[in-house]
Amino acid sequence: MRDAASRRVGRVMGLVGGRVQLRPLNGGCEWDAVPGDLSPAIQSDAMSAAVAEANAYAVSRWGR
Repeated sequence: MRDAASRRVGRVMGLVGGRVQLRPLNGGCEWDAVPGDLSPAIQSDAMSAAVAEANAYAVSRWGR
């Protein structure tokens, strides 16, 4: 799902207290989203999220 508020894409993990819990596609910490902010992710959303996560990992691992 695409979370418009955080501008992130994640996999739905559950529903707690009226909020949807999402986890990044490549794993990581979950975040809570308001159901009204969610929409189905299209393939380009998922690919952009995956590339951003890979880039962040590379920078944290090997620096710039």
